[in-house]
Parts: sequence; C-alpha cells; structure tokens
Amino acid sequence: MVLQTAPSLTEQVYDAIVDEISDGRLAPGMHLVQEQLARRLGVSRQPVQQAMARLFLPAERSG
Repeated sequence: MVLQTAPSLTEQVYDAIVDEISDGRLAPGMHLVQEQLARRLGVSRQPVQQAMARLFLPAERSG
C-alpha cells in the first residue's frame, strides 16, 4: 500500500495564488497585501508568506 500525504496548507495557498494569477484575478504588478490574501483564503499570514516567498524565489539552476 502506498500512502499519499495531503498537500500542506502552504502548498494549498500557493496553488490558490497561482490559480488567481492564471485566471487574471491577480494581475502582473498588482500590489499584494498578505493580510488581505490571508483573510480571503481563510488562513493565517504565515502560509501566505511562505507561498509568496516560493513564488518570488528564482528557480534553481541545474549544473
């Protein structure tokens, strides 16, 4: 039997933000307020901060 783990809250928030960007609800250059995103998504600021950090980190380059 293979057990699968549920996505973390940070991963869920990340996916929600990416979906909003893809759908055009969050436009390029739009000022994002963590408190507003957190409230809208029904989470605390920490997973929003972590998800946003992931969005803005440069992709790792391979050798």
